[in-house]
Amino acid sequence: WQPLGFAPGADGRACGVRIRNEPLGLETVLEAALIIEAMGLRIADSLRAALAGLNFSDDGRVSVDAAHRTSLARVYAAGALVNGGASVGQCIAEGLAAAEAIHLDLLRTTSQ
Repeated sequence: WQPLGFAPGADGRACGVRIRNEPLGLETVLEAALIIEAMGLRIADSLRAALAGLNFSDDGRVSVDAAHRTSLARVYAAGALVNGGASVGQCIAEGLAAAEAIHLDLLRTTSQ
């Protein structure tokens, strides 16, 4: 299924997302009470300057390891800065995973 755009309700506000299944030629509206749109983000030049030494991928995203650690000590990144805004769900999941990694790293640091 491919999103085509928002479906307007009687009041003109979005009430769903129009989607199409290309192979089958089907189009329908996926109704929604709330729509959150994920957008790709460009990293601001001021952030790049403030975080000198931060590694970026070839496409301009922040590079992280599996625990969302960046190349700078005690700096973590997740979501759109890392994945370009793939989806709201993925950004939230990555943020939660990064928070867990931060928590575990803090526990290790304080227990030493």
